[in-house]
Amino acid sequence: MQLAVIKTGGKQYVVTRGQKIRVEKLPYDAGAEFDFDEVLLLVYAGSVKVGTPFVAGAKVHGKVTGHEKGEKVVVFKFKAKKRERRRKGHRQNWTIVEILDIKDAGVKTEKTSEEGEKPVTVRPKAPQVARRTAAPRKAAK
Repeated sequence: MQLAVIKTGGKQYVVTRGQKIRVEKLPYDAGAEFDFDEVLLLVYAGSVKVGTPFVAGAKVHGKVTGHEKGEKVVVFKFKAKKRERRRKGHRQNWTIVEILDIKDAGVKTEKTSEEGEKPVTVRPKAPQVARRTAAPRKAAK
């Protein structure tokens, strides 16, 4: 399973391959492909990499599927006894992005016809620590 946390538009998104996300407007036309370079966390081939602040060499490849506008938000300001009222509306512009691939520079992949991409190097999982259970409490006398 591949999973990444990316940063765009001042927000963070948890993404996987094939997912569609709605982010703040990006300067790309519909159908354009591009890379998210700001990857904060990467789960790839059984290992977890946490960036400081970004994971070196990691990229998330995406494709713009379209643009849309959000619902209208009305901002109304009012000051009592001053005859001051202000009404303002806002519609946020959004870009719909489909995540095509998650890439890690540290792991080499080889193509196979049946399974798609297969990681060559698999890092061992960390050993699980036995949990200590609390002893039952004695009743107060």
